[in-house]
Amino acid sequence: MPTQAPKLTWSAPNRNGRRARKRTATLLERVASGVAGLGPVYTALLGHDAAAVRPRGQGILMVSMCSQNGCGVSFTSPIHSPTHSPDGTVLPPPSPPSPPPPPPSPADPDGLPECVTAARQLRRVLRSSKSALQENGLAFPMTLACDNATLAILRTRPQWYGLWDSYMLLDTAKARRAFFAANLLQERTQLQLHFLWKLMAQAMTPYEETLYLDNDVLVLQATLAKDLLTNTLRVSDLVMPVDPVRQAPRTSRSEARKAKQSRQFGRVAKTPPMYDAGIPPLCTCVMAYRRTPSVLRLLEGATIRLALSLNPADPTVSTGMPVIIRQSDQEMLWIELTQSPPDPLLRLFVVPEEYFCPAYWPQVDVPSTKGISFYDYVSAWSTQGKKNATQTGKKRAAVVPVWTTGYRTAGYPCKATHFHHSHTHLLETRPPLKQRTVTEFEQALGRGSL
Repeated sequence: MPTQAPKLTWSAPNRNGRRARKRTATLLERVASGVAGLGPVYTALLGHDAAAVRPRGQGILMVSMCSQNGCGVSFTSPIHSPTHSPDGTVLPPPSPPSPPPPPPSPADPDGLPECVTAARQLRRVLRSSKSALQENGLAFPMTLACDNATLAILRTRPQWYGLWDSYMLLDTAKARRAFFAANLLQERTQLQLHFLWKLMAQAMTPYEETLYLDNDVLVLQATLAKDLLTNTLRVSDLVMPVDPVRQAPRTSRSEARKAKQSRQFGRVAKTPPMYDAGIPPLCTCVMAYRRTPSVLRLLEGATIRLALSLNPADPTVSTGMPVIIRQSDQEMLWIELTQSPPDPLLRLFVVPEEYFCPAYWPQVDVPSTKGISFYDYVSAWSTQGKKNATQTGKKRAAVVPVWTTGYRTAGYPCKATHFHHSHTHLLETRPPLKQRTVTEFEQALGRGSL
């Protein structure tokens, strides 16, 4: 179980009067008491696999859970099974028991879980820099923290199961009961439990220094893992990129009116004011961190805020109707970082957008001046390693998506990209992609050779 960070002396800031200070102090006490009560939940979540939390060296961590929409990445992966509950736990088999879902066939590109594609791409880029890593005595093992439903699906194909060096099995059903027993979980419709398991798995990382990657992150730069784990973490404890898809604050009258309506009807705000006050949103899809007490306390504090729904609204808005915010690990980490007692022992390093480039939704062809469009991204991948028509026998140089800033530069090559690479997404683009481009893209990602 992670060790707790040293208790800090701190008083609620004098911002909004005595009542607000009392409310803030009460909330901080609930977070502190909740963190102190996480021990039984950790024990229940790990079960018999307690040896996996012994930290060692450097490594890469991924987390994969099953939901009602599939396994490998939440709500987008195409693998379906009737034995998965909406919260990611495994339900008892019905009576009579139903057979397990058949393994996907090569003819069905959507049968490939996104976690497999992401891990396969990561293996590919690590192999390209293997000699350089060996010369420096570096090796980055890969661990997948997952539930037993995900593990069962990966075991159906040895080539999937062998992508990771080790597994950390999480008993999410037992951990959910432990949460309720400790009065640390408030069940509600908008709570997605996979965010809780992600935060707790990150806190139980088996490595002293960890590079965490979401299942829908494709690593492009061969030295990304080495750079973050050996260089960036040398001067920091926690590394995250600034959110590349953050939106501009609402300034026009029409946008202000929409925001007011959003408050009235309880809808989640896409651009909460808290991200426009000196601390931008940070993305949790790519994280590098050291297993220090301060980092673990940050992860655990975010876990409690999410489980108990302590921050359903923007904490920086003190007047008028509350601004509802999304309930996920990213928002809760930001709030825990900015609203909890400042920790002078926590060294945070924010990297720019090219460390995690987005690909826009395929229904709109976004001009390249605004970032990376879905079409530019697919085209870049589909042309890698192909022969140039004007130079017979020669292969094209690897085309990498580029993050542009609007200045008169060629942009910055992306080191990793966020992309839900479902076959359905490729076929539903508007305007449509050419079938040849779709085929070349899937071949570049390793589809067709499950």
